[in-house]
Amino acid sequence: MQLKNSEVLDIAAALSIITPQPGIFVPAALKLRRLRKELIKEQETIDEMRIDLLKLHCTKDEEGTPVMKTVEGQQSYDIPEDALEVFNKEFQQLLEETVEVNIEPFSASRLDNVQVSVNMLDRLIDIGILLDDGS
Repeated sequence: MQLKNSEVLDIAAALSIITPQPGIFVPAALKLRRLRKELIKEQETIDEMRIDLLKLHCTKDEEGTPVMKTVEGQQSYDIPEDALEVFNKEFQQLLEETVEVNIEPFSASRLDNVQVSVNMLDRLIDIGILLDDGS
């Protein structure tokens, strides 16, 4: 299945909510497990590319080492205001790139006891991961 990188990240976010819940039937749980394993690889690749973009556009010291800043107790790359627009544009392009992911859609009825927001459900159906079987 062809997915945009942004869709990979959306599905991964949905899985982080769905997979810890009890009451998922075994066939669906197995598909979710395979899906999660497949997406972890893609998610790691996207994150590596995002970090490469951050390193490219961030402030560097005299030795060319990226400068880090602390925001609300979290370390982050220091991106100057003039480079932020370019970084955002390139990151958006990255999110629009497609990847081939070896996954099969599955029926929403297999997630009978799972709680998920309507927005997330819509997104999973729109992407084609979850099939609306009318149940």
